[in-house]
Amino acid sequence: MEFRNLNAAKAWFTKSYDDYAMRKETVANGPKDFGDIYGFYGPRGSGIGRVEAWYYGCDRTSCSLFAMIKYSALRSKEEEPTFSFESGSLVLRYGKGGILILK
Repeated sequence: MEFRNLNAAKAWFTKSYDDYAMRKETVANGPKDFGDIYGFYGPRGSGIGRVEAWYYGCDRTSCSLFAMIKYSALRSKEEEPTFSFESGSLVLRYGKGGILILK
């Protein structure tokens, strides 16, 4: 899913989720021309603490979805995802040992 800008992404999430949070993610060791990563976090189902996370890479012309993860919970700072560049790949670490490598 792609949006023309960050405001269009916010509008979609406002319509699709009763409540959501958006956060600009920090990328360790990222190249200067990489752009920005935004995480949108929305509750899913009727269970307490279950979250869907949608990660978008945004530049001046568009925002493109590159990952979606269904977390069972994000209860503490230690469980929040971290991003880094390693050997030319974007690496997303989450939860207790979860890893996603995007080349």
